[in-house]
Amino acid sequence: MILKPKRANRGLPDHSFLGDEAGFIAAFEACVRDTTLYLGADKVRDIVSEVTRKPRSKQDDLNRKILAAHDTEASVKGKVNKSKLAKGLATTLGKHSDTIRRQLDRLLRERAQFARQCADRAAPKRMLRKLADEGRIDRRGSLLGSDI
Repeated sequence: MILKPKRANRGLPDHSFLGDEAGFIAAFEACVRDTTLYLGADKVRDIVSEVTRKPRSKQDDLNRKILAAHDTEASVKGKVNKSKLAKGLATTLGKHSDTIRRQLDRLLRERAQFARQCADRAAPKRMLRKLADEGRIDRRGSLLGSDI
């Protein structure tokens, strides 16, 4: 007599031998602990982040190629002519050069905005460090033990 599963198997692995969700989590934690002892925490973190990373879209790959070409040319020549770069990329990427130039402008604008935001977040800490170096305030550690 052949037993059929109650629900259709959609290509998912059968973990019913682990019991409920708590059993599955416990087995996963034990596996991660053992793997960490063997490979090290950094390697396990890299593997887990690679497995849980969402798949990249074609647009992400296109953006990455455009920025990589810009950064390469900027490191070689110092200054980049965006129109010439867009015309060169148009033949390899199969897009119109104006589209690529506008996309490059947008990507560079987003990159500059992100850099400004990072600098704004670091500004208060830099100011405190400067005041502490000048002796205007006491240099005290936080509860976690890190100083300014």
